[in-house]
Amino acid sequence: ETGGFRGFRTPPPIPQAPPGGRAARAGRDQGQALRLEQAKVLATLLAHPELVPEVAESLGYVVFVEAAEERLKSALAMIPPGLDLDAQEVRRHLNGLGFAETVDRLMSDEVLQSAPFARPGAPIEVARERVQRFLDRAAIPEIEAQLAEAERELLVHKTDETWARFDSLRQSLLRIKPR
Repeated sequence: ETGGFRGFRTPPPIPQAPPGGRAARAGRDQGQALRLEQAKVLATLLAHPELVPEVAESLGYVVFVEAAEERLKSALAMIPPGLDLDAQEVRRHLNGLGFAETVDRLMSDEVLQSAPFARPGAPIEVARERVQRFLDRAAIPEIEAQLAEAERELLVHKTDETWARFDSLRQSLLRIKPR
């Protein structure tokens, strides 16, 4: 008898995965991949500030993992559209707001080696496409939630309007979700 009530044995403890086990590493790897993806998007916007007005609204829905990058995202969105600032002017402006360290990290070789589209001088079309791809992937959970809600609504109210909303969301998800 090893504890517990009289006549009953206490079961052996359930083995736990060590804190540095495979699941923990996978979680860290996913977090690092997300941080890198977010860094690449901000680096792209720093190198191509003319894209900011095009994506500012969608970018506003993305929550950046790093607090400094979240603040930088907000500062970029606050630059009035139509100012025609080039990348160097935007960097000077952001440095003046206290973002020098964050901007330097985002424009470092570590980030730019994995994101040639984020380099100054990269074709704007490629930069635009990569930022849009990131924003599309970031929108997937929200679209899935709206699609589930639209499906529930369609089951209750079978109208042309509810079908149109459901179908529009379904088509959006099919367009952006990797298979």
